[in-house]
Order: sequence, then C-alpha cells, then structure tokens
Amino acid sequence: GPRRALLEQLGAALGPEPGLPESLVLVSAGEWQGQWVSELLQAQGVPVVGTVGGGELQAALGAVLTRIQRL
Repeated sequence: GPRRALLEQLGAALGPEPGLPESLVLVSAGEWQGQWVSELLQAQGVPVVGTVGGGELQAALGAVLTRIQRL
C-alpha cells in the first residue's frame, strides 16, 4: 500500500544505517507538479521522498528524526 511505498522511499533516500545523507528533499507529490519535480531530482541522484498529505509528511519527518537520534 501507500505506507509501504513511503517506507521504501525513505529507506532508499536515507541510505544504510547508521548515517544520513548530506541532504534530503521532501516533495509534496499529491499533484503532477510534485511528482515531476521528484522525478527530476531523483534522476540527478538527489535523495527525494514524495509525500501525499499530512500523515505521510509526519511519518517521513518522524523517520528522519528517529535516524538523527540514533547517530
């Protein structure tokens, strides 16, 4: 489902534990513009996570904060 897709994106964008990428871009991917920007950034090797709605945004930020706390 959508939650699994988000977790897969987060895993790919954050990379292996422990550690964090230099940067991470969160994109609102609910509309085509966000999806387009996300695809452009990914093609350039930028770690990107596309979120749809507040719940996914919270989950993405929570995952990043959890990773930071483990450092």
